[in-house]
Amino acid sequence: MYASWLALHQQKQRSLNGLNRLTEIVYSDETLLEICDLTFAQLQTNAESMLSEIDKEIANSEKALSRINLLFTKHAELPEEDIIGHSAIAYLIRHGCKIEPKIESNEKFKKWFITKLKRVRRLETQLSCHFPRGRDIQNKALTSCLETTNRDDFTDNLEYLLWRNPISRNPPSLPHPIEFNTNTDLRWLKLYRKQYKCKRTATGESIDSIELTQRLFVEFNGLTKGTNYVFEVYCDRRQLSLFQRFVKDYQLNLKPNDRDDDRQEKYSSGLFVLRSAHLLWERQEFQDRYRHKSLTTQTANEPWNTHQLYLHCAIETDLLTDEGMSKIQQQKIQKTSNTIAKQLKNENPSINQQKSLKKNQTSLATLNRYLPMSSSQIERVNPQISVGLIFDPAKPIYLAVVDVATGKTIACRSTRQLLGDKYPQLSEYRLKQQHNSNYRRKQNQRGQFHQPTESTQGEHLDRLLAKAVIQVAQEFKAASIALPPVNNSIEKIQSELEADAEEESPEDIGTQQKRTRKKSVVIHKWSYNRLSKYIRSNAAKIDIAVEMGALPSPGTPPLQATAIAMSPYNFRKNIKK
Repeated sequence: MYASWLALHQQKQRSLNGLNRLTEIVYSDETLLEICDLTFAQLQTNAESMLSEIDKEIANSEKALSRINLLFTKHAELPEEDIIGHSAIAYLIRHGCKIEPKIESNEKFKKWFITKLKRVRRLETQLSCHFPRGRDIQNKALTSCLETTNRDDFTDNLEYLLWRNPISRNPPSLPHPIEFNTNTDLRWLKLYRKQYKCKRTATGESIDSIELTQRLFVEFNGLTKGTNYVFEVYCDRRQLSLFQRFVKDYQLNLKPNDRDDDRQEKYSSGLFVLRSAHLLWERQEFQDRYRHKSLTTQTANEPWNTHQLYLHCAIETDLLTDEGMSKIQQQKIQKTSNTIAKQLKNENPSINQQKSLKKNQTSLATLNRYLPMSSSQIERVNPQISVGLIFDPAKPIYLAVVDVATGKTIACRSTRQLLGDKYPQLSEYRLKQQHNSNYRRKQNQRGQFHQPTESTQGEHLDRLLAKAVIQVAQEFKAASIALPPVNNSIEKIQSELEADAEEESPEDIGTQQKRTRKKSVVIHKWSYNRLSKYIRSNAAKIDIAVEMGALPSPGTPPLQATAIAMSPYNFRKNIKK
Protein backbone atom coordinates (compact mmCIF):
# COMPACT_ATOMS: atom_id res chain seq x y z
CA MET A 1 0.00 0.00 0.00
CA TYR A 2 2.78 2.44 0.90
CA ALA A 3 4.84 1.41 -2.14
CA SER A 4 2.03 2.37 -4.53
CA TRP A 5 1.30 5.57 -2.59
CA LEU A 6 4.97 6.60 -2.70
CA ALA A 7 5.20 5.80 -6.42
CA LEU A 8 2.16 7.95 -7.21
CA HIS A 9 3.40 10.83 -5.07
CA GLN A 10 6.85 10.59 -6.64
CA GLN A 11 5.30 10.84 -10.09
CA LYS A 12 3.15 13.81 -9.06
CA GLN A 13 6.14 15.51 -7.43
CA ARG A 14 8.15 15.17 -10.64
CA SER A 15 5.25 16.66 -12.60
CA LEU A 16 4.98 19.52 -10.13
CA ASN A 17 8.72 20.24 -10.30
CA GLY A 18 8.59 20.25 -14.08
CA LEU A 19 5.59 22.59 -14.18
CA ASN A 20 7.23 24.97 -11.70
CA ARG A 21 10.38 25.11 -13.84
CA LEU A 22 8.21 25.65 -16.93
CA THR A 23 6.28 28.58 -15.44
CA GLU A 24 9.52 30.20 -14.25
CA ILE A 25 11.26 29.97 -17.64
CA VAL A 26 8.54 30.64 -20.23
CA TYR A 27 7.31 34.11 -21.25
CA SER A 28 5.11 35.35 -24.07
CA ASP A 29 6.72 36.15 -27.41
CA GLU A 30 6.20 39.89 -27.01
CA THR A 31 7.72 39.83 -23.51
CA LEU A 32 10.73 37.87 -24.78
CA LEU A 33 11.32 40.45 -27.52
CA GLU A 34 11.30 43.22 -24.91
CA ILE A 35 13.67 41.33 -22.60
CA CYS A 36 16.30 40.43 -25.21
CA ASP A 37 15.81 43.64 -27.28
CA LEU A 38 15.71 41.75 -30.59
CA THR A 39 13.39 41.53 -33.55
CA PHE A 40 11.24 38.43 -34.06
CA ALA A 41 13.41 37.28 -37.00
CA GLN A 42 16.57 37.57 -34.88
CA LEU A 43 14.93 35.59 -32.05
CA GLN A 44 14.00 32.86 -34.55
CA THR A 45 17.58 32.74 -35.85
CA ASN A 46 18.98 32.32 -32.32
CA ALA A 47 16.40 29.63 -31.59
CA GLU A 48 17.38 27.73 -34.75
CA SER A 49 21.07 27.84 -33.83
CA MET A 50 20.28 26.67 -30.29
CA LEU A 51 18.18 23.81 -31.70
CA SER A 52 21.00 22.75 -34.04
CA GLU A 53 23.41 22.64 -31.07
CA ILE A 54 20.98 20.43 -29.16
CA ASP A 55 20.62 18.07 -32.15
CA LYS A 56 24.41 17.76 -32.48
CA GLU A 57 24.71 16.92 -28.79
CA ILE A 58 22.03 14.24 -29.16
CA ALA A 59 23.78 12.76 -32.22
CA ASN A 60 27.17 12.59 -30.47
CA SER A 61 25.82 11.14 -27.22
CA GLU A 62 25.54 7.42 -26.49
CA LYS A 63 22.80 7.93 -23.89
CA ALA A 64 19.09 8.35 -24.52
CA LEU A 65 18.52 12.11 -24.61
CA SER A 66 15.57 14.27 -25.59
CA ARG A 67 15.38 17.81 -26.86
CA ILE A 68 13.16 19.21 -24.14
CA ASN A 69 15.26 17.81 -21.28
CA LEU A 70 18.44 19.16 -22.83
CA LEU A 71 16.83 22.59 -23.21
CA PHE A 72 15.97 22.67 -19.50
CA THR A 73 19.53 21.58 -18.63
CA LYS A 74 21.03 24.14 -21.00
CA HIS A 75 18.90 26.92 -19.46
CA ALA A 76 20.20 26.09 -15.98
CA GLU A 77 23.84 25.98 -17.16
CA LEU A 78 23.81 29.31 -19.01
CA PRO A 79 25.03 32.33 -17.03
CA GLU A 80 22.48 34.93 -16.00
CA GLU A 81 24.11 37.54 -18.28
CA ASP A 82 23.28 35.51 -21.40
CA ILE A 83 19.82 36.99 -21.88
CA ILE A 84 19.64 36.08 -25.59
CA GLY A 85 20.40 32.40 -24.89
CA HIS A 86 17.77 32.26 -22.15
CA SER A 87 15.22 33.90 -24.45
CA ALA A 88 15.91 31.45 -27.29
CA ILE A 89 15.52 28.47 -24.97
CA ALA A 90 12.31 29.89 -23.46
CA TYR A 91 10.92 30.36 -26.98
CA LEU A 92 11.73 26.75 -27.95
CA ILE A 93 10.28 25.30 -24.73
CA ARG A 94 7.04 27.26 -25.15
CA HIS A 95 6.51 26.14 -28.76
CA GLY A 96 7.58 22.51 -28.33
CA CYS A 97 11.01 22.77 -30.02
CA LYS A 98 9.46 24.31 -33.14
CA ILE A 99 9.95 27.63 -34.94
CA GLU A 100 6.56 29.28 -35.37
CA PRO A 101 6.06 31.62 -38.36
CA LYS A 102 4.00 34.19 -36.42
CA ILE A 103 4.16 35.88 -33.03
CA GLU A 104 1.85 34.30 -30.46
CA SER A 105 -0.81 36.66 -29.11
CA ASN A 106 -0.78 37.61 -25.45
CA GLU A 107 -4.34 36.34 -24.95
CA LYS A 108 -3.44 32.86 -26.19
CA PHE A 109 -0.34 32.76 -24.01
CA LYS A 110 -2.26 34.04 -20.98
CA LYS A 111 -4.86 31.29 -21.29
CA TRP A 112 -2.13 28.65 -21.67
CA PHE A 113 -0.21 30.04 -18.68
CA ILE A 114 -3.30 30.13 -16.42
CA THR A 115 -4.01 26.51 -17.36
CA LYS A 116 -0.51 25.51 -16.22
CA LEU A 117 -0.94 27.43 -12.96
CA LYS A 118 -4.23 25.60 -12.33
CA ARG A 119 -2.47 22.27 -12.82
CA VAL A 120 0.21 23.37 -10.34
CA ARG A 121 -2.42 24.19 -7.72
CA ARG A 122 -4.22 20.88 -8.27
CA LEU A 123 -0.96 18.94 -7.85
CA GLU A 124 -0.07 20.88 -4.71
CA THR A 125 -3.50 20.03 -3.24
CA GLN A 126 -3.10 16.35 -4.12
CA LEU A 127 0.39 16.19 -2.60
CA SER A 128 -0.77 17.77 0.65
CA CYS A 129 -3.18 14.92 1.44
CA HIS A 130 -2.77 12.55 4.38
CA PHE A 131 -0.87 9.29 4.45
CA PRO A 132 -2.68 6.15 3.19
CA ARG A 133 -4.78 4.23 5.64
CA GLY A 134 -5.91 0.62 5.56
CA ARG A 135 -9.45 -0.63 5.57
CA ASP A 136 -11.50 0.56 8.52
CA ILE A 137 -13.11 -2.82 9.18
CA GLN A 138 -14.30 -1.87 12.71
CA ASN A 139 -15.65 1.56 11.61
CA LYS A 140 -13.42 3.40 14.07
CA ALA A 141 -13.62 6.63 12.05
CA LEU A 142 -17.43 6.63 12.19
CA THR A 143 -17.42 5.87 15.91
CA SER A 144 -14.97 8.68 16.60
CA CYS A 145 -17.05 11.08 14.53
CA LEU A 146 -20.25 10.20 16.38
CA GLU A 147 -18.54 10.67 19.75
CA THR A 148 -17.62 14.26 18.83
CA THR A 149 -20.93 15.42 17.34
CA ASN A 150 -20.90 18.60 19.47
CA ARG A 151 -17.50 19.68 18.19
CA ASP A 152 -17.29 23.31 16.99
CA ASP A 153 -13.54 24.09 17.06
CA PHE A 154 -12.76 23.57 13.36
CA THR A 155 -9.94 25.72 12.03
CA ASP A 156 -11.00 25.66 8.35
CA ASN A 157 -13.44 24.05 5.92
CA LEU A 158 -11.03 21.25 5.03
CA GLU A 159 -10.83 20.03 8.61
CA TYR A 160 -14.62 20.09 8.86
CA LEU A 161 -15.04 18.10 5.63
CA LEU A 162 -12.55 15.46 6.79
CA TRP A 163 -14.45 15.14 10.08
CA ARG A 164 -17.84 14.90 8.34
CA ASN A 165 -16.71 12.41 5.67
CA PRO A 166 -17.39 9.17 7.69
CA ILE A 167 -21.00 10.28 8.34
CA SER A 168 -21.87 11.64 4.89
CA ARG A 169 -20.75 8.64 2.86
CA ASN A 170 -22.73 5.45 2.50
CA PRO A 171 -21.37 2.93 5.04
CA PRO A 172 -20.25 -0.41 3.54
CA SER A 173 -22.82 -3.12 4.18
CA LEU A 174 -20.98 -5.94 2.42
CA PRO A 175 -17.78 -7.82 3.28
CA HIS A 176 -14.59 -6.68 1.63
CA PRO A 177 -13.42 -8.51 -1.51
CA ILE A 178 -11.00 -11.42 -1.26
CA GLU A 179 -7.91 -11.34 -3.48
CA PHE A 180 -6.15 -14.47 -4.76
CA ASN A 181 -2.76 -13.30 -6.01
CA THR A 182 -1.61 -16.64 -7.49
CA ASN A 183 -3.29 -19.10 -9.84
CA THR A 184 -2.58 -21.98 -7.44
CA ASP A 185 -5.07 -20.55 -4.91
CA LEU A 186 -7.94 -21.76 -7.11
CA ARG A 187 -8.82 -25.40 -7.81
CA TRP A 188 -10.83 -25.99 -10.99
CA LEU A 189 -13.04 -29.06 -11.36
CA LYS A 190 -15.35 -30.69 -13.86
CA LEU A 191 -18.19 -32.47 -12.06
CA TYR A 192 -21.45 -34.04 -13.09
CA ARG A 193 -24.63 -32.49 -11.72
CA LYS A 194 -28.18 -33.75 -11.84
CA GLN A 195 -30.46 -31.62 -13.97
CA TYR A 196 -34.21 -32.06 -13.85
CA LYS A 197 -36.01 -31.63 -17.17
CA CYS A 198 -39.64 -31.81 -18.12
CA LYS A 199 -40.41 -33.23 -21.56
CA ARG A 200 -43.73 -33.40 -23.32
CA THR A 201 -44.79 -36.31 -25.48
CA ALA A 202 -46.71 -36.10 -28.76
CA THR A 203 -49.98 -36.53 -26.85
CA GLY A 204 -49.17 -33.58 -24.56
CA GLU A 205 -48.27 -35.58 -21.47
CA SER A 206 -45.36 -34.26 -19.36
CA ILE A 207 -42.57 -36.64 -18.38
CA ASP A 208 -40.01 -35.67 -15.75
CA SER A 209 -36.47 -36.88 -16.40
CA ILE A 210 -33.08 -36.57 -14.73
CA GLU A 211 -29.97 -35.99 -16.81
CA LEU A 212 -26.33 -35.80 -15.79
CA THR A 213 -24.59 -32.73 -17.20
CA GLN A 214 -20.93 -31.84 -16.82
CA ARG A 215 -20.41 -28.41 -15.24
CA LEU A 216 -17.43 -26.27 -14.18
CA PHE A 217 -16.74 -25.79 -10.47
CA VAL A 218 -14.11 -23.93 -8.47
CA GLU A 219 -12.70 -24.16 -4.94
CA PHE A 220 -10.74 -21.52 -3.05
CA ASN A 221 -7.80 -22.00 -0.73
CA GLY A 222 -7.91 -20.44 2.72
CA LEU A 223 -11.63 -19.74 3.09
CA THR A 224 -12.26 -22.26 5.89
CA LYS A 225 -10.28 -24.89 7.73
CA GLY A 226 -11.36 -28.48 7.24
CA THR A 227 -14.30 -27.62 4.95
CA ASN A 228 -14.12 -27.06 1.21
CA TYR A 229 -16.94 -25.14 -0.43
CA VAL A 230 -17.43 -25.87 -4.11
CA PHE A 231 -18.91 -23.12 -6.29
CA GLU A 232 -20.48 -23.65 -9.69
CA VAL A 233 -19.30 -21.30 -12.43
CA TYR A 234 -21.80 -19.37 -14.57
CA CYS A 235 -20.33 -17.32 -17.40
CA ASP A 236 -21.03 -15.92 -20.85
CA ARG A 237 -20.34 -17.92 -23.97
CA ARG A 238 -17.36 -15.72 -24.85
CA GLN A 239 -15.76 -16.55 -21.48
CA LEU A 240 -16.45 -20.29 -21.52
CA SER A 241 -13.29 -21.14 -23.50
CA LEU A 242 -11.15 -19.28 -20.94
CA PHE A 243 -12.62 -21.19 -17.99
CA GLN A 244 -12.13 -24.45 -19.86
CA ARG A 245 -8.51 -23.42 -20.32
CA PHE A 246 -8.24 -22.77 -16.56
CA VAL A 247 -9.42 -26.33 -15.91
CA LYS A 248 -6.95 -27.73 -18.44
CA ASP A 249 -4.04 -25.80 -16.93
CA TYR A 250 -4.97 -26.87 -13.41
CA GLN A 251 -5.06 -30.53 -14.48
CA LEU A 252 -1.45 -30.19 -15.69
CA ASN A 253 -0.29 -29.25 -12.21
CA LEU A 254 -1.93 -32.16 -10.41
CA LYS A 255 -0.23 -35.36 -9.33
CA PRO A 256 -0.24 -38.12 -12.00
CA ASN A 257 -2.79 -40.18 -10.04
CA ASP A 258 -5.26 -37.28 -9.87
CA ARG A 259 -5.16 -36.34 -13.56
CA ASP A 260 -7.68 -37.20 -16.22
CA ASP A 261 -4.93 -38.32 -18.65
CA ASP A 262 -1.79 -40.47 -18.49
CA ARG A 263 0.86 -37.71 -18.70
CA GLN A 264 3.55 -37.92 -16.03
CA GLU A 265 5.24 -34.52 -16.57
CA LYS A 266 4.66 -31.54 -14.35
CA TYR A 267 4.35 -28.12 -15.91
CA SER A 268 5.15 -24.65 -14.62
CA SER A 269 2.25 -22.61 -13.28
CA GLY A 270 4.04 -19.50 -14.56
CA LEU A 271 2.88 -20.45 -18.07
CA PHE A 272 -0.79 -20.78 -17.11
CA VAL A 273 -3.23 -18.25 -18.52
CA LEU A 274 -4.82 -17.37 -15.17
CA ARG A 275 -2.68 -14.96 -13.14
CA SER A 276 -4.90 -13.79 -10.24
CA ALA A 277 -8.53 -13.60 -9.15
CA HIS A 278 -10.85 -11.36 -7.15
CA LEU A 279 -13.93 -12.68 -5.29
CA LEU A 280 -16.53 -10.08 -4.35
CA TRP A 281 -20.22 -9.43 -3.72
CA GLU A 282 -22.16 -7.33 -6.22
CA ARG A 283 -25.76 -6.30 -6.31
CA GLN A 284 -27.77 -8.37 -8.76
CA GLU A 285 -29.33 -6.30 -11.51
CA PHE A 286 -33.08 -6.72 -12.10
CA GLN A 287 -33.37 -8.75 -8.92
CA ASP A 288 -37.16 -8.26 -8.80
CA ARG A 289 -37.58 -10.07 -12.11
CA TYR A 290 -35.60 -13.15 -11.11
CA ARG A 291 -36.57 -13.27 -7.43
CA HIS A 292 -37.77 -16.66 -6.33
CA LYS A 293 -41.50 -16.93 -5.61
CA SER A 294 -40.92 -18.65 -2.26
CA LEU A 295 -39.17 -15.58 -0.81
CA THR A 296 -41.26 -13.39 1.44
CA THR A 297 -41.13 -9.62 1.53
CA GLN A 298 -38.99 -9.70 4.67
CA THR A 299 -36.40 -12.21 3.41
CA ALA A 300 -36.33 -10.94 -0.16
CA ASN A 301 -34.33 -7.83 0.83
CA GLU A 302 -31.63 -9.77 2.66
CA PRO A 303 -28.12 -9.27 1.18
CA TRP A 304 -27.74 -12.92 0.17
CA ASN A 305 -30.95 -12.67 -1.88
CA THR A 306 -30.20 -9.32 -3.54
CA HIS A 307 -26.48 -9.88 -4.15
CA GLN A 308 -24.42 -12.50 -5.93
CA LEU A 309 -20.83 -13.71 -5.81
CA TYR A 310 -18.72 -12.59 -8.75
CA LEU A 311 -15.28 -13.87 -9.67
CA HIS A 312 -13.04 -11.46 -11.59
CA CYS A 313 -10.07 -13.19 -13.23
CA ALA A 314 -6.91 -11.57 -14.61
CA ILE A 315 -5.32 -13.40 -17.55
CA GLU A 316 -2.17 -13.12 -19.66
CA THR A 317 -3.32 -12.82 -23.27
CA ASP A 318 0.11 -13.73 -24.69
CA LEU A 319 -0.27 -17.24 -23.23
CA LEU A 320 -3.33 -17.93 -25.37
CA THR A 321 -1.22 -18.59 -28.47
CA ASP A 322 1.85 -20.69 -29.22
CA GLU A 323 3.89 -17.63 -30.27
CA GLY A 324 3.09 -15.68 -27.14
CA MET A 325 3.82 -18.64 -24.87
CA SER A 326 7.20 -19.17 -26.53
CA LYS A 327 8.10 -15.51 -25.97
CA ILE A 328 7.13 -15.52 -22.29
CA GLN A 329 8.79 -18.91 -21.78
CA GLN A 330 12.13 -17.58 -23.02
CA GLN A 331 11.86 -14.52 -20.77
CA LYS A 332 11.16 -16.62 -17.68
CA ILE A 333 13.92 -19.12 -18.53
CA GLN A 334 16.45 -16.30 -18.92
CA LYS A 335 15.41 -14.71 -15.63
CA THR A 336 15.51 -18.02 -13.72
CA SER A 337 18.88 -18.97 -15.24
CA ASN A 338 20.41 -15.68 -14.15
CA THR A 339 19.10 -16.18 -10.62
CA ILE A 340 20.54 -19.72 -10.45
CA ALA A 341 23.91 -18.50 -11.76
CA LYS A 342 24.09 -15.89 -8.98
CA GLN A 343 23.11 -18.46 -6.33
CA LEU A 344 25.75 -20.97 -7.50
CA LYS A 345 28.49 -18.40 -6.90
CA ASN A 346 27.77 -18.57 -3.16
CA GLU A 347 30.24 -21.14 -1.75
CA ASN A 348 28.67 -21.43 1.72
CA PRO A 349 24.90 -21.21 1.25
CA SER A 350 22.54 -21.41 4.19
CA ILE A 351 19.68 -23.90 4.46
CA ASN A 352 17.15 -21.38 3.12
CA GLN A 353 19.47 -20.50 0.23
CA GLN A 354 19.84 -24.19 -0.63
CA LYS A 355 16.04 -24.58 -0.64
CA SER A 356 15.71 -21.52 -2.85
CA LEU A 357 18.31 -22.90 -5.28
CA LYS A 358 16.53 -26.25 -5.48
CA LYS A 359 13.21 -24.49 -6.04
CA ASN A 360 14.65 -22.41 -8.89
CA GLN A 361 16.23 -25.47 -10.50
CA THR A 362 12.89 -27.27 -10.39
CA SER A 363 11.18 -24.23 -11.88
CA LEU A 364 13.74 -24.12 -14.69
CA ALA A 365 13.12 -27.78 -15.47
CA THR A 366 9.35 -27.28 -15.64
CA LEU A 367 9.70 -24.13 -17.73
CA ASN A 368 11.44 -26.06 -20.50
CA ARG A 369 8.26 -27.96 -21.39
CA TYR A 370 4.78 -26.74 -22.20
CA LEU A 371 1.80 -27.90 -24.20
CA PRO A 372 1.54 -26.44 -27.72
CA MET A 373 -1.37 -24.07 -28.03
CA SER A 374 -3.24 -22.73 -31.02
CA SER A 375 -1.08 -20.70 -33.38
CA SER A 376 -2.34 -17.26 -34.37
CA GLN A 377 -1.91 -16.09 -37.94
CA ILE A 378 -0.26 -12.67 -37.64
CA GLU A 379 -0.80 -10.49 -40.68
CA ARG A 380 1.97 -8.44 -42.18
CA VAL A 381 1.79 -4.82 -41.10
CA ASN A 382 3.24 -1.58 -42.40
CA PRO A 383 5.65 -0.17 -39.79
CA GLN A 384 5.06 3.36 -41.10
CA ILE A 385 1.31 3.31 -40.38
CA SER A 386 0.13 4.25 -36.88
CA VAL A 387 -3.28 4.89 -35.38
CA GLY A 388 -3.66 7.83 -32.99
CA LEU A 389 -6.54 8.28 -30.56
CA ILE A 390 -7.71 11.18 -28.44
CA PHE A 391 -10.17 11.06 -25.57
CA ASP A 392 -12.83 13.75 -25.70
CA PRO A 393 -15.56 14.23 -23.07
CA ALA A 394 -18.28 14.66 -25.69
CA LYS A 395 -17.17 12.15 -28.40
CA PRO A 396 -15.79 10.13 -26.41
CA ILE A 397 -12.93 9.15 -28.81
CA TYR A 398 -11.59 10.26 -32.17
CA LEU A 399 -9.23 8.26 -34.36
CA ALA A 400 -6.72 9.15 -37.08
CA VAL A 401 -4.64 6.81 -39.28
CA VAL A 402 -1.29 8.45 -40.00
CA ASP A 403 1.73 7.70 -42.16
CA VAL A 404 4.41 8.67 -39.65
CA ALA A 405 7.17 8.79 -42.28
CA THR A 406 5.47 11.62 -44.20
CA GLY A 407 3.19 12.96 -41.45
CA LYS A 408 0.17 12.61 -43.74
CA THR A 409 -3.23 11.72 -42.31
CA ILE A 410 -4.67 8.80 -44.30
CA ALA A 411 -8.10 8.49 -42.66
CA CYS A 412 -10.12 9.73 -39.68
CA ARG A 413 -12.93 8.09 -37.76
CA SER A 414 -15.32 9.65 -35.27
CA THR A 415 -17.25 7.77 -32.60
CA ARG A 416 -20.35 7.74 -34.82
CA GLN A 417 -18.37 6.17 -37.67
CA LEU A 418 -16.74 3.61 -35.38
CA LEU A 419 -20.01 2.42 -33.86
CA GLY A 420 -22.03 2.58 -37.09
CA ASP A 421 -25.51 1.10 -36.62
CA LYS A 422 -24.88 0.73 -32.89
CA TYR A 423 -24.36 4.47 -32.32
CA PRO A 424 -27.92 4.92 -30.87
CA GLN A 425 -26.76 2.78 -27.94
CA LEU A 426 -24.37 5.60 -26.98
CA SER A 427 -27.21 8.18 -26.99
CA GLU A 428 -29.34 5.82 -24.91
CA TYR A 429 -26.46 5.37 -22.46
CA ARG A 430 -26.01 9.15 -22.12
CA LEU A 431 -29.72 9.66 -21.41
CA LYS A 432 -29.67 6.87 -18.84
CA GLN A 433 -26.68 8.47 -17.13
CA GLN A 434 -28.47 11.81 -16.95
CA HIS A 435 -31.65 10.22 -15.60
CA ASN A 436 -29.76 8.27 -12.93
CA SER A 437 -27.81 11.38 -11.94
CA ASN A 438 -31.00 13.36 -11.37
CA TYR A 439 -32.61 10.46 -9.50
CA ARG A 440 -29.51 10.02 -7.33
CA ARG A 441 -29.53 13.72 -6.44
CA LYS A 442 -33.20 13.60 -5.41
CA GLN A 443 -32.65 10.48 -3.31
CA ASN A 444 -29.69 12.09 -1.54
CA GLN A 445 -31.79 15.14 -0.74
CA ARG A 446 -34.31 12.83 0.92
CA GLY A 447 -31.56 11.09 2.90
CA GLN A 448 -31.89 7.80 1.02
CA PHE A 449 -28.70 6.11 -0.11
CA HIS A 450 -29.65 4.50 -3.41
CA GLN A 451 -27.15 4.38 -6.26
CA PRO A 452 -28.81 3.46 -9.58
CA THR A 453 -26.39 2.17 -12.19
CA GLU A 454 -26.35 1.72 -15.94
CA SER A 455 -25.58 -1.99 -15.46
CA THR A 456 -22.82 -3.07 -17.87
CA GLN A 457 -23.94 -0.86 -20.74
CA GLY A 458 -20.82 1.33 -20.50
CA GLU A 459 -18.58 -1.73 -20.50
CA HIS A 460 -20.42 -3.07 -23.55
CA LEU A 461 -19.84 0.21 -25.42
CA ASP A 462 -16.15 0.13 -24.47
CA ARG A 463 -15.86 -3.34 -25.97
CA LEU A 464 -17.56 -2.18 -29.17
CA LEU A 465 -15.26 0.84 -29.47
CA ALA A 466 -12.14 -1.23 -28.78
CA LYS A 467 -13.20 -3.79 -31.37
CA ALA A 468 -13.84 -1.03 -33.93
CA VAL A 469 -10.42 0.54 -33.28
CA ILE A 470 -8.68 -2.80 -33.86
CA GLN A 471 -10.68 -3.35 -37.05
CA VAL A 472 -9.53 0.03 -38.39
CA ALA A 473 -5.93 -0.81 -37.49
CA GLN A 474 -6.22 -4.15 -39.32
CA GLU A 475 -7.87 -2.49 -42.32
CA PHE A 476 -4.92 -0.13 -42.83
CA LYS A 477 -2.35 -2.71 -41.60
CA ALA A 478 -1.14 -0.40 -38.83
CA ALA A 479 1.85 -1.53 -36.80
CA SER A 480 1.01 0.43 -33.66
CA ILE A 481 -1.73 2.29 -31.81
CA ALA A 482 -0.87 5.47 -29.89
CA LEU A 483 -3.00 6.27 -26.84
CA PRO A 484 -2.92 9.51 -24.83
CA PRO A 485 -1.99 9.35 -21.13
CA VAL A 486 -5.35 9.02 -19.40
CA ASN A 487 -4.54 10.68 -16.07
CA ASN A 488 -2.71 13.59 -17.67
CA SER A 489 -5.55 14.05 -20.18
CA ILE A 490 -8.12 14.35 -17.40
CA GLU A 491 -5.90 16.74 -15.45
CA LYS A 492 -5.33 18.83 -18.58
CA ILE A 493 -9.06 19.07 -19.36
CA GLN A 494 -9.85 19.91 -15.73
CA SER A 495 -7.20 22.64 -15.68
CA GLU A 496 -8.50 24.11 -18.95
CA LEU A 497 -12.05 24.20 -17.55
CA GLU A 498 -10.85 26.00 -14.42
CA ALA A 499 -8.88 28.49 -16.53
CA ASP A 500 -11.93 29.20 -18.73
CA ALA A 501 -14.12 29.69 -15.66
CA GLU A 502 -11.60 32.11 -14.14
CA GLU A 503 -11.47 34.06 -17.42
CA GLU A 504 -15.27 34.38 -17.53
CA SER A 505 -15.66 35.35 -13.85
CA PRO A 506 -12.27 36.55 -12.59
CA GLU A 507 -13.48 37.79 -9.20
CA ASP A 508 -16.37 35.47 -8.35
CA ILE A 509 -14.90 32.22 -6.97
CA GLY A 510 -18.32 30.69 -6.33
CA THR A 511 -19.38 31.13 -9.95
CA GLN A 512 -16.06 29.67 -11.09
CA GLN A 513 -16.59 26.54 -9.02
CA LYS A 514 -20.18 26.10 -10.24
CA ARG A 515 -19.21 26.39 -13.90
CA THR A 516 -16.23 24.10 -13.49
CA ARG A 517 -18.28 21.52 -11.60
CA LYS A 518 -21.05 21.58 -14.20
CA LYS A 519 -18.65 21.02 -17.11
CA SER A 520 -16.31 18.59 -15.35
CA VAL A 521 -19.13 16.12 -14.68
CA VAL A 522 -18.86 15.04 -18.32
CA ILE A 523 -15.21 14.02 -17.84
CA HIS A 524 -15.99 11.40 -15.22
CA LYS A 525 -18.99 9.91 -17.05
CA TRP A 526 -16.73 7.70 -19.12
CA SER A 527 -14.12 5.21 -17.94
CA TYR A 528 -11.17 5.98 -20.22
CA ASN A 529 -8.93 3.62 -18.23
CA ARG A 530 -11.29 0.73 -18.96
CA LEU A 531 -11.47 1.65 -22.65
CA SER A 532 -7.65 1.79 -22.82
CA LYS A 533 -7.46 -1.61 -21.14
CA TYR A 534 -9.79 -3.20 -23.72
CA ILE A 535 -7.85 -1.66 -26.60
CA ARG A 536 -4.57 -2.99 -25.19
CA SER A 537 -6.06 -6.44 -24.61
CA ASN A 538 -7.49 -6.73 -28.13
CA ALA A 539 -4.30 -5.38 -29.71
CA ALA A 540 -2.16 -7.89 -27.83
CA LYS A 541 -4.12 -10.80 -29.33
CA ILE A 542 -3.08 -9.83 -32.87
CA ASP A 543 0.39 -8.52 -31.96
CA ILE A 544 -0.23 -4.80 -32.55
CA ALA A 545 1.99 -2.58 -30.41
CA VAL A 546 0.29 -0.03 -28.15
CA GLU A 547 2.35 3.08 -27.40
CA MET A 548 1.86 6.05 -25.11
CA GLY A 549 1.68 9.36 -26.93
CA ALA A 550 2.30 12.85 -25.62
CA LEU A 551 -0.51 15.30 -24.90
CA PRO A 552 -1.06 17.47 -28.00
CA SER A 553 -1.59 21.20 -28.15
CA PRO A 554 -5.19 22.50 -28.34
CA GLY A 555 -6.71 22.15 -31.79
CA THR A 556 -9.23 20.26 -33.86
CA PRO A 557 -9.73 16.51 -33.21
CA PRO A 558 -7.99 15.41 -36.48
CA LEU A 559 -4.92 17.50 -35.68
CA GLN A 560 -4.77 16.28 -32.09
CA ALA A 561 -5.17 12.61 -33.09
CA THR A 562 -2.45 13.05 -35.73
CA ALA A 563 -0.15 14.63 -33.14
CA ILE A 564 -0.77 11.69 -30.77
CA ALA A 565 0.17 9.22 -33.52
CA MET A 566 3.30 11.18 -34.48
CA SER A 567 4.63 11.75 -30.94
CA PRO A 568 6.07 8.21 -30.33
CA TYR A 569 7.70 8.26 -33.79
CA ASN A 570 9.25 11.70 -33.18
CA PHE A 571 10.46 10.59 -29.76
CA ARG A 572 12.24 7.55 -31.22
CA LYS A 573 13.60 9.68 -34.05
CA ASN A 574 15.10 12.33 -31.75
CA ILE A 575 16.61 9.87 -29.27
CA LYS A 576 19.66 7.83 -30.16
CA LYS A 577 19.68 4.51 -28.39
